Amino acid sequence: MLCCAGYFIFSVTGLKDLAIAPIQAYQQKLTLAGGIMNEQNCLQKIRNLGVRLQELELVQVAPGKSYTATALNFLFADHGATRPAGIPLDHTLRALGEIIVANRKVHFSRLDPDSIIDFFCRFYRVH
Repeated sequence: MLCCAGYFIFSVTGLKDLAIAPIQAYQQKLTLAGGIMNEQNCLQKIRNLGVRLQELELVQVAPGKSYTATALNFLFADHGATRPAGIPLDHTLRALGEIIVANRKVHFSRLDPDSIIDFFCRFYRVH
């Protein structure tokens, strides 16, 4: 799979069957492994983000708190909101996506959880 000028180019059955589609149309289907990112991978990426935020001295992990919770709290606070409690990770990330769309005036109407995590991992250079 290649990325070129905002488009993903991928081959379904071979080089002669190349298809080009806008990134927005495939946001929910494209991930690192080619399928929908599962919750464990999401949590691992958010944890890595929390570690990076601590390395950058943007957060300090409180005793008894996880890197994941600290990262999510930071992202919500950084966008002027409080993290919703008692809802699944998917809904938490969608709520963060709605805040990003509103605050940053991005051209997407909705951001899926995978793209939200990837956005912040790229922004803070998480490897």
